[in-house]
Amino acid sequence: MVTADLQAYNRFMRNKLLSLPSVSHVEPGFGLEQVLGRTALPLDQLASAS
Repeated sequence: MVTADLQAYNRFMRNKLLSLPSVSHVEPGFGLEQVLGRTALPLDQLASAS
């Protein structure tokens, strides 16, 4: 999941995910190590999916 910042992540968790009846609790985890050396999201596949 990608959000603009930690505050946006927290809003999503509180207002969207945890408001679902089937979700009672969430245990988030964060990677603190660089996995990829780029910042662009690979969104090309979304354009071809629609």
